[in-house]
Amino acid sequence: MSDDTNITRRASLRGIAATGAIIGSTGLTASTVSASEKKVDAIKEVYFKDCHAMAVHLKDDYDEVPIRIRTYDEDTNRFKSIKRTITDDHLLPYPIWERLKETDDEYEYDPEEEDEDYDNAKDKKKDEKKGDDHDGKNDEKDDELPEWICEDDLELPKKHKPDDYDGKHVWLFDLRHFFGHEDSDHKLLSVDVGDKRIDNPNDCADDHRPEYDKKGDVDVEELGLVAICIDSKRNTARFRVDNDNKKSVTVEYDVYNTDQDGEVTVEPQGRTYFDVEATGSEGQATVRLFYDDEQIDVKASNTQRDCAGEVICNSHELDIHEEAARFTVGDNAEFDRVLSYYVSETGESGTVTVPDDLSGKESFWVHAPYGHATITLYYHGIVVGHAKRKPDLSGPVVNIDQGESDETIQEAVDGASEGDTLVVCEDLELDDSVEVDVTDLTIRGFHKPIVDGNGNSPVFDIIADGVTIRDLSVTNPDELLGIRVGVGVDGATIKHNHIFEIGPTGNLGVTGIIIGQGDHEEIEIYGNTIEDLEQTDDGSFATLNGILFDADNDDPGTITDVRVADNEIRNLDSTTAPLGVVVQHNAESVTIEENHIENLTADNSFGPGSFTTFAQGISIDSPSTDDFDIEDNTIEAVVSNDGFFGEDIKIEPGVDVAGIEILENNLLSEIGLNNADGDNPIIEAENNFWNDDDGPFVIENNDDDGDVPVPGGGEVDLETVDASAVTENVDFDPVASSSQ
Repeated sequence: MSDDTNITRRASLRGIAATGAIIGSTGLTASTVSASEKKVDAIKEVYFKDCHAMAVHLKDDYDEVPIRIRTYDEDTNRFKSIKRTITDDHLLPYPIWERLKETDDEYEYDPEEEDEDYDNAKDKKKDEKKGDDHDGKNDEKDDELPEWICEDDLELPKKHKPDDYDGKHVWLFDLRHFFGHEDSDHKLLSVDVGDKRIDNPNDCADDHRPEYDKKGDVDVEELGLVAICIDSKRNTARFRVDNDNKKSVTVEYDVYNTDQDGEVTVEPQGRTYFDVEATGSEGQATVRLFYDDEQIDVKASNTQRDCAGEVICNSHELDIHEEAARFTVGDNAEFDRVLSYYVSETGESGTVTVPDDLSGKESFWVHAPYGHATITLYYHGIVVGHAKRKPDLSGPVVNIDQGESDETIQEAVDGASEGDTLVVCEDLELDDSVEVDVTDLTIRGFHKPIVDGNGNSPVFDIIADGVTIRDLSVTNPDELLGIRVGVGVDGATIKHNHIFEIGPTGNLGVTGIIIGQGDHEEIEIYGNTIEDLEQTDDGSFATLNGILFDADNDDPGTITDVRVADNEIRNLDSTTAPLGVVVQHNAESVTIEENHIENLTADNSFGPGSFTTFAQGISIDSPSTDDFDIEDNTIEAVVSNDGFFGEDIKIEPGVDVAGIEILENNLLSEIGLNNADGDNPIIEAENNFWNDDDGPFVIENNDDDGDVPVPGGGEVDLETVDASAVTENVDFDPVASSSQ
């Protein structure tokens, strides 16, 4: 705030402060002011920080103490005094005092740096959600949800007690804030309590002495009253008396139509500020100024300017998982304003600097136990704002970033923002498929609740990029699909789910996880258990898939940077064809690793099926491949009872085998690897275990009449052979001598 009497229109719409905000590191108790007879009874301690700030700690039995703060303006060479009355509502909790004592004076705000830090934090959070460690395992423990996250009506933990600091409160004052700019040339010289003066020990007053003219007369034309601002929080009005005489002057004032009156002493060529109680609800007050019982000036309060300024505070982001709440503070001050905050649930305190820029706002995070945080904002001793954040955990689906809950997953998705996380807290039956159309959304379960498609297929339909589905039990009896990633969708992560009891439908391909047609990048499917899927055939050659990358026959599209890892795929029963993992797209940088695929059974007796059966643990039908690795998988008990022998890995005719490596797998079924019945070029398949220390049994093809031909003539029933078989054009040397 400027000391000029002319207040600009812009200034009239902007706020300044009413009391101090930073306390200092130089302590001065009342007993050190002078001799013991001059002790200030009301004051326990006064602390000064350099020449601009101070804190006052009152004795317990005093709750209202008038003081006078004496300052010097080096720019105008004027003395300025500020009359204040310290009352209970001006006091701040002791932790803010301690926090501000340690605050660096030279704090610099860089909005671009702050935004970059926040963006980096968001990216880190996104990476953590996706599990970018790429092992599918070690994120399980570190990413556990708190046990209380799905409980309503929580009792907050008693982490903070009011007596943590013995109820100690202090009054704070900062000249830089009072005068409205951080680079103020004002020096804090002393504070008067009654007739006792406590000097600032920080060498601020040595060169500043008032210029007296004790013999001269007082020129009332050199006295004036200025209406400064109002404090809407306390409904008071601030005025200033200007004295341009070269001698000290004491004037009287009263507030029109009230019994308020008092006197103000102003040093030679000085200024003194004082506050009065407003007579109206919006800070209205009319003050008359008197000298020698003659009225010399009158002013109405300046209701166009708020001393503390308008402060808006709200919370728009809550991370329940991390027990943190994000608050945003905005104001319209003409300077970078430092506000103090205090969190009642934890006793946490700190400062936030609201910049003087176009946004006029700044955000900060606080610890929020159980997602609860109640903050009080102070501007050098005045409460200027409150905000509270409390999660709604009443519904079965909780958005842990917004602290809101919904009755259905679809309602939660519809209300979510990019990057949010939804937690499913209890078993749910769907009224319709869940259409996930929010980018970077995570839907996760708390202790793997069951989400039943209830006649709707798929259960989850992902049509936005960056979506994660995790920690859920997904079932869809008598329906076709579990989780579908839509056409051309990138960045999907499906992990740690239990997908079970899908099908039978009698036609088409029952599938646990399906990746739709078109191009896809950065798809991760890991740590899932897919089991007890079933498909019977109604005459339409229906099949069954654990994980299917479903390509268009004419335009297969390309999958890039795809990882299928650490999945358990088991107990897939079909009258015609159960398949564990199927890839039909062109493939670049694709890894299928550390999966365990077992008990895939094709048998016409499961239903009315009459087709020749086949069963495959991994089926590859990619026209083009590059950096496609199939490694460290264990595939066993892949059985086809009414047709072709079961195959652990099947490479279809026409596949580009040049980009594929099959390494260090345990291939334990009757046929370990069929390379298009030997018709494809040679494929690399080294260091695999073929259920026999001596390596695989070589066959020409997988015939469907019960016996298979072998090179050099003759046929063999593979049920009589211990080793897993491979077709010709498989480079299997060297072999692993035991299960890996």
